[in-house]
Amino acid sequence: MEGRPIARVVFGLDGLAAIGSNDLAPLALGVARDSGIGAALFDESDTAVRAAIRDIITSARSAGITSVWVKPAAFDAARRVIGAAERRLLLDAARVG
Repeated sequence: MEGRPIARVVFGLDGLAAIGSNDLAPLALGVARDSGIGAALFDESDTAVRAAIRDIITSARSAGITSVWVKPAAFDAARRVIGAAERRLLLDAARVG
């Protein structure tokens, strides 16, 4: 699998990409959220975690993965965010082409 090291770790399961910020953050930050010493450093919105998610998505696209799954409670928010991103991509493509 091409891509950054974190994407290669996530894609190690038969091409399945599972992105959970609670699970990805310790990997990206090197701290455990329940660690007494490093708990204060645990931040799922950290730049490193967001960069890891971006790298995983880029690698997923190159592997032909085009769908996502979200928790039912996050569906509406995910739909809005994904829709906005798709609109930006379409507008950018229209401006270029």
